[in-house]
Amino acid sequence: SRAMTWGVPSALAGGLLGAFIIWFIALFGRIAFRKDAMGHGDIKMARGIGAMLFPAMTMASLACAVVLGTVMGVGVLIYRNILIVKGRIPADEPEGEDDEPYVPETIPSLFKCGLGYALCFDVIGLFVPKFYENYFGENPYSVEEVQDEDEDVPITMIPFGPALALGALCAMLFEDQIVALWASYIARFN
Repeated sequence: SRAMTWGVPSALAGGLLGAFIIWFIALFGRIAFRKDAMGHGDIKMARGIGAMLFPAMTMASLACAVVLGTVMGVGVLIYRNILIVKGRIPADEPEGEDDEPYVPETIPSLFKCGLGYALCFDVIGLFVPKFYENYFGENPYSVEEVQDEDEDVPITMIPFGPALALGALCAMLFEDQIVALWASYIARFN
């Protein structure tokens, strides 16, 4: 591991790279599908992973996360479809009277938050909550309401955080093998 990458400390370079990649996926998904593609927790988690693993292994970690997320996502969809066929969960999402219409995050908000994460405003906000509230528009210590077990989660909503964690774990545990595999791949073209 090198202390400096691209002229900056490797932890900073890796953190920014990880956050940027997941933020870009969130932005692209929001524009292309008109839905939220990634949560802000995924962006923050990728920043932390990048700071710990540095740029090269951050890329490997995110690649592993995408593969693992795909496998886990397909597994979840198959499992949910089996439950639908067996009649254990409804095929259609029932719309309740109290349901608020889905409103995705605005693109300017995504840009503003992405910049805030790149500058670690969320970390500063943990020590200065008013700063966080002014920038992000919410309390850094607020707790989201826990979803009732009876509420159905949309079949297409699959969390990416567990895949990010497993990808980071794979990158840490198999760093030597990943580096050797990459070196042999590059050697084929030289």
